[in-house]
Amino acid sequence: VRPFLNSGYKIDKNLPEAVQWANEGVSAPPLNARLEYQRLTKFIKDTIAYDQVKRNQYFGGRAIYSDLDDMYQEITVTLSRRLGACPDTSLLECAFLRARGIPCRIAGRVGHFYTEVYVPGKGWTSTSVTPTGIPLMIAPGPDHLPYQTWKPTIPLRTTLVEAKVRIEPEEGL
Repeated sequence: VRPFLNSGYKIDKNLPEAVQWANEGVSAPPLNARLEYQRLTKFIKDTIAYDQVKRNQYFGGRAIYSDLDDMYQEITVTLSRRLGACPDTSLLECAFLRARGIPCRIAGRVGHFYTEVYVPGKGWTSTSVTPTGIPLMIAPGPDHLPYQTWKPTIPLRTTLVEAKVRIEPEEGL
């Protein structure tokens, strides 16, 4: 669990906004991960609008990704634009929670990215309100690089068809 308290690739727990939020914490030691996550959810809802265009491009097949890293925008971009989709807010959540001293990692499945918070005595707990079943991908370490990159790169297009997600290689490959 300890590595998930550290900064990782695109997850900077020392980001000034994360540190400021962490210092305004509501629960005294031992930290109450549930209360802190509720507080973070309110902060995100009050600060970041959901990027419907990004979602529509992803599911509409207009965005092609050879690497999920392209899908994750930097936390500073999310904060400055005040706009992000689930890959972006999952990075933000991990940075802020880690700054508060709460272990956090990214998980997901095709079409949805979310965080998992480590709760002592309960283990890793999903923060997603979207039914996720068993996540197909879980960050094995604080960097979550194996989760968001793959080799060799294959350009993929995601299309929502009859409420089902289908991923296919780009034509001509």
